Amino acid sequence: MAIDPKKLAAFAKGDETAKEEDREESAESESEEDEDEDEKDDADYVDEALSEIEETGGDEQILKLVAEYDPTEEGNPPSWVEDEDVWERAKEAVDPDGEGADYGDVWAVVATVYKKMGGEFKGE
Repeated sequence: MAIDPKKLAAFAKGDETAKEEDREESAESESEEDEDEDEKDDADYVDEALSEIEETGGDEQILKLVAEYDPTEEGNPPSWVEDEDVWERAKEAVDPDGEGADYGDVWAVVATVYKKMGGEFKGE
């Protein structure tokens, strides 16, 4: 970030306007950096879900729900999904090309990603 020589001189003299402008610019810059750090793309949720499943074996509630889930009988999304849009986003993240995801229990991964994206389960 280049320093404007006029602002620097005014700042050195104690010009309050220059100081306030500098504070505002710094705050805007920090805010933009924070927003970039907070944003996750869907692949990040998938990575987190896979790590969680690998490390812990998976969330008990999710494992129970997906063990009883048969998409051919129950439909999609499952009856226990509260937010259909988040479910669709999680499915797309896990299997973006629609060719069949390469995971042991794809529905456990989708449900874990769904939960990490903020999705809720009915009855929670």
